[in-house]
Amino acid sequence: MAHRQTATQQQLSIIRPRARLGLGVIAGLYFLLAGRLVYLQAARHAYFQKEAENYRVSHHLLPAMRGQILDRNGNVLAMDDTSAWAIYADPLEVGDAAGTAQALAPLLGLDPARLQALLTPRSSKNHYASLKRHVDDAIGRRVKALNLQGIGVIPDTRRLYPNGPLAAQVLGFTNSDGDGIEGVERSQDDQLRGQDGLVVAEVDRKGRFIPGTERPGHTPQNGRDLVLTLDKTLQNVADTELARAVRDHHARNGVAIVLDPRTGEILALSNAPGYDPNAPRPAGRLDAARAAALEARRRDHAVADLYEPGSTLKTITASAVLQEQGLGMMDKYVYCSPTLQIGRHAIHEAADALTKNLGSQNLRGVLRVSSNVGMAQFGLGLGADRLYKYEQKFGFLDKPGSGLPGEQKSWLQSPDEFNRFTESTGWAKIQLANISFGQGISVTPLQLAAAYAAIANGGTLMRPHILHAVRDSDRETPVAPEPVRRVVTPEVAAKVRSMLGTVVQGGTGQPAQIAGYSVGGKTGSAQVAGAHGYESGHFVASFVGLYPLSHPRLVIMCAVFEPQGIHWGASVAAPVVHNIAKAAMLALHVPPDAPEEVDWDDHLKERYRSQWDARHRMARRT
Repeated sequence: MAHRQTATQQQLSIIRPRARLGLGVIAGLYFLLAGRLVYLQAARHAYFQKEAENYRVSHHLLPAMRGQILDRNGNVLAMDDTSAWAIYADPLEVGDAAGTAQALAPLLGLDPARLQALLTPRSSKNHYASLKRHVDDAIGRRVKALNLQGIGVIPDTRRLYPNGPLAAQVLGFTNSDGDGIEGVERSQDDQLRGQDGLVVAEVDRKGRFIPGTERPGHTPQNGRDLVLTLDKTLQNVADTELARAVRDHHARNGVAIVLDPRTGEILALSNAPGYDPNAPRPAGRLDAARAAALEARRRDHAVADLYEPGSTLKTITASAVLQEQGLGMMDKYVYCSPTLQIGRHAIHEAADALTKNLGSQNLRGVLRVSSNVGMAQFGLGLGADRLYKYEQKFGFLDKPGSGLPGEQKSWLQSPDEFNRFTESTGWAKIQLANISFGQGISVTPLQLAAAYAAIANGGTLMRPHILHAVRDSDRETPVAPEPVRRVVTPEVAAKVRSMLGTVVQGGTGQPAQIAGYSVGGKTGSAQVAGAHGYESGHFVASFVGLYPLSHPRLVIMCAVFEPQGIHWGASVAAPVVHNIAKAAMLALHVPPDAPEEVDWDDHLKERYRSQWDARHRMARRT
């Protein structure tokens, strides 16, 4: 009996520690679970609350309005259309990514594979994917009608250009994300773009908004409005007249610019052919030829293209001669033979003057008859260093700084640099002679117009600019005119203007005359320089005019590139400037300054009557 009790006690002595160990383990597990529960409910409460919220709320963009672009008189040139839609997805709610992509791709113009990738969730937090913004009203409604799971349609904006192709290369356009791509839309993108806002709302299990649960994340900040220096009426005239000239002469393209020489403001800047910024890219794929043609139409040739100005640069040489060598050079005569031999090279007169002996001409006469031989002699007398200095002073060696993207500057090697043609330092005589009458130097149309503006205003180079003012919600900040430098004295500028007057009154620029107004200007007919020399049969016809000459309000330049058949500046470009100037004098109420009777062309007045009538009504109100 005693032995049995002893055995039982021994068994209990073994079991009790095991029981205590088991109870301890159970108790430990209990406290561990309890501690974990306390930790999850207290320390991690905020985290799990946020995770739960992520499954029941959705964040949606509140698009900001991009700033408007207006002309100087308040006419809208670019604006946001608020009837557009934005298409978005909640990838976690899209059941069939492949099928949804196939249904949406044709409507949105997107690649199905790319769309499917956007619709496929990348993580458990992937509740929002923007599919396409700025969708027009009809497409937005069709997407809505599909009632696709996880696909939403919310109000958005799209960029609208109410005047179609008007000033298209100046304005540019935006892409599907609202980023400025060309023109002012690109150069002033930071000013125009706003900051999008955000709205947070609860959604049901199908990703649909639950009414009444919306709460703002942050409000959108709209972009600033830009007031351009452009005058819509003058821009329309320039666009119309330039397009007609390019079409009638079967030219490659053309440029027309209207500047206020007193301020440097660009009142009109036209390129032809143009395009509609509302549809800058045609649907479908483009072959290389069509893509290049489209790129050429969108390019702002006025600031981005360099060309040899030809005889229009003779005005700059004449200005340098008078400023450096004195006003007495007006009376110096040179003999203008059909050719001038310089070493192994020969300077020729223009083709229509080759059979003529222009005889002895003073500086005024050389400019009036546009003699290459005569201006080459004046340039040789001036010298390379001094001529180069005035190419620089007139702004050809700098970008204009107009506020338009894509500006170029002239490339002209200084006389101090090594000359690869002569393998020595300095310009060769033939280079100096050529540059004197506008060959061997390339400029942009805007650079040339700005240089003539310096002659028009009394000798000060003004920075040409496209921005007139910036508006935000509570104020308007004007852009002040910027004088760059004095180039010539007022006396020299006046003498050069008088010489330009003789060009129009009795020289090559007669087609630019306007009855009732004094006019000055210069024609140009330059060969196109290619990779292997001048291209036979390819020319640039140009004219720059000052209106009215007695107190210039406008500098108007036109360049028509590669016209077919007649290629003289007087025949191709001067009539364009003439028509623009006639319309401008009437639109701007510039009083006649010459005794001749004012005889407006009836067809021209009728063409723009509605615009002029509207302009007069605005003038009466102000």
